[in-house]
Amino acid sequence: MDRDPPEIETDLIDLSATSLRQLRDTDHRLLTTSQEAMLEQLEHARANLGQGPPGRVD
Repeated sequence: MDRDPPEIETDLIDLSATSLRQLRDTDHRLLTTSQEAMLEQLEHARANLGQGPPGRVD
């Protein structure tokens, strides 16, 4: 897992090159921080309405 891809500004882990098998075999404690951040964003999603800047962080 690439925890800090330089070309994308995000707090989440980049799982794009991770297979489902690798993900299944991963110690899930390593994913807890990113999972909590993602769920927080989903719970408090901001709509991109109007003329302001995009609301989503990731």
